Amino acid sequence: MGLMEGVVETRPGWIGKMEVVEVTYDPQVVALDALIAKAEKCDCALKVFTRSDAQQRVAKSKLGARAVRSDAALRLDDDKYYTSRTLLAKLPMTPLQATLVNERLAAKKDPSDLLSPSQRALWRRLTKEPQRKWPKAIGVSFAKAWAAAKAHGAQATVR
Repeated sequence: MGLMEGVVETRPGWIGKMEVVEVTYDPQVVALDALIAKAEKCDCALKVFTRSDAQQRVAKSKLGARAVRSDAALRLDDDKYYTSRTLLAKLPMTPLQATLVNERLAAKKDPSDLLSPSQRALWRRLTKEPQRKWPKAIGVSFAKAWAAAKAHGAQATVR
């Protein structure tokens, strides 16, 4: 879903006891029914939680009872599954970057072109010093993650 044009961010989490992925999208770029069709194609539309009556009407027309109108809070699981299993989990990224990098890794593709020059410099340092206890950056705000990387000795690579 994260690679789909118009998807701005994906966030894994829980609604009740159900594991879900919250998808933030730009409705000017992609329609909800197209997102639902993609989710069905990926076999990840067992249930679709909607946040508005308008979304519910669209989802219900495509999914029937699998569309659920809910205002229940998403309990976040800030772990980007594929990214978290690599040193990229230590690299500060914006939410959109983290989503796109995670999707590239899932597709077994190189995500380096999604990184800024400063991020690539820090990435090189991380890969040269993997044994070092770099702070976690996934689920941490971009500014806080950069500050933590700097405090951990990345001053020479962070501009």
